[in-house]
Amino acid sequence: MRPLYRTISMLAFGAYLFVLIKLTLFRTSVTLFDIEFSQQNGYITSLETAYSRANFIPFYSIYYYLISVQEPILVGVLNVVGNILLYVPFGFLLPLVWRWAKTFRFCMWVLLGTSMFFEVLQLALVLGHFDVDDTLLNGIGGALGYLFYLTGFRLMRFKEG
Repeated sequence: MRPLYRTISMLAFGAYLFVLIKLTLFRTSVTLFDIEFSQQNGYITSLETAYSRANFIPFYSIYYYLISVQEPILVGVLNVVGNILLYVPFGFLLPLVWRWAKTFRFCMWVLLGTSMFFEVLQLALVLGHFDVDDTLLNGIGGALGYLFYLTGFRLMRFKEG
């Protein structure tokens, strides 16, 4: 019989994936601190348009968001921090759910592959903007989540021993 913590972890991971898909692919707008973030589907009408607006240059949009005077700094900070926080649960829950994902390297490959999959899907289905920086920030978030997993795992072993 499966331990209760694994069942709870699987349910939490499933719920997290549902929220991740909803936020990544089916979000039309989110309001946070009276700032509206929208996918602006109204003007992205073709793959060609989506491709022309995509960012394939690492750190370009991170730099733009944090340095730009065209948008409020809060918009940039929320975008960067939001992309990091979005994948913290992934890095924490994945090794709890699947034993083969307990190594950092494997967990990061799965996490970065998932993030890149969603970015390419957004581009191909014209559901948002492809941004390689989102994948980099998601990777940082996943690494933080994995660090939380390791810390919790070691604390549990310390308490038992």
